Amino acid sequence: FLTYDLHQLPETLTKVIVSDMTGKISEEHPVVAPSGMMEICKNLSAGIYVIQLTSGSNSTRPIKILKMDANLNIVWTSTKDGYGNDDLGQTMALDNFGNIYVAGYFTNTSNRKEACLLKYNSDGVFQWQQIIKSAFDGDAVAWKVKVLDNYIYVVGDVKNETDKDILIFVYDANGNQIFTKPIDSGSGGND
Repeated sequence: FLTYDLHQLPETLTKVIVSDMTGKISEEHPVVAPSGMMEICKNLSAGIYVIQLTSGSNSTRPIKILKMDANLNIVWTSTKDGYGNDDLGQTMALDNFGNIYVAGYFTNTSNRKEACLLKYNSDGVFQWQQIIKSAFDGDAVAWKVKVLDNYIYVVGDVKNETDKDILIFVYDANGNQIFTKPIDSGSGGND
């Protein structure tokens, strides 16, 4: 039985540490990515999935995910570019069929962020994407994704005329929107 942990290192390095049940470290694998801008999702029977920032300027980075096997060999990688600008995968989740859901944002040609939800099958083949835009020409960003009972729940925020509101949206496994709900506390500030 092995566990995988993501540890932050100084500068722009992160590493995956493989240890047994006693905590004895058997392997360390450095991965280049800015600190805190990467997520790891594991399902030991399906593999280990990582959202990784790609190298290059901040203005042209696409979303990149990769799958590793139990020995941390890369099985596949997949890259998705929204509009040729800076994009970011913030979070990911797996369903019971091995499909991968990535949530974050694309930066459009007007330099506004649009919340995105991407679906890949277990082989890393892109299936569909959904985009949520601000109705007020502001930013919309997805922060967390969770799969429950074959529904995909995403939480983020959206900029309205004066502040940011929380945004919850739900899709089925085929990408059909079930509902979207903005939440405004009414306090006039960011929620």
